[in-house]
Amino acid sequence: MADEPKTPPQAAADKHEKSCVAKCGKDGGYALISGGKETKLAASGNDKINEYLAKDDSTTKVSIKGEMKDDEMTVTSIEPAK
Repeated sequence: MADEPKTPPQAAADKHEKSCVAKCGKDGGYALISGGKETKLAASGNDKINEYLAKDDSTTKVSIKGEMKDDEMTVTSIEPAK
């Protein structure tokens, strides 16, 4: 059986429904995927992210502001992407 080509991170993320993102994030942490690059989001921002995702009008395409430290971002704000 031949190996299937791997899906680029952005394409894989686009297929995730909001409910799946929320469940996976609560279980294993959140990440931001942009331009094929994956950035881990610090656990300290999980409450902000969970609160955002709980809103009826939230989407998984977001604009996140924060500070990078080592290889992860500390989330200071999250809002729908424009």
